[in-house]
Amino acid sequence: MIDPELLFGLAFPLAAPFWALMILAPRWSPTRRVVASPWIAAPAAHVYALAVLPELGTLWPAVTAPSAAGIAALLGTPAGAAGRTSSRSTC
Repeated sequence: MIDPELLFGLAFPLAAPFWALMILAPRWSPTRRVVASPWIAAPAAHVYALAVLPELGTLWPAVTAPSAAGIAALLGTPAGAAGRTSSRSTC
């Protein structure tokens, strides 16, 4: 299994430059062009897929029949926040 901290360590640097552009230069034309592209989410989505795919069988019920309590329980751990629900994770 992939460690949630490792995934966060990979995903954060991929998303941080775009957040910085949106916060620091929201009206700059290159920012608008980059943010308008659907490809802005591709790197972080790839890392997220690495976290979710091994646990898809566990996550699928939360996706297909969501409830507030179920989503809260799922996301309430570091592993859940990273897309994993394995009981082997540490809190």
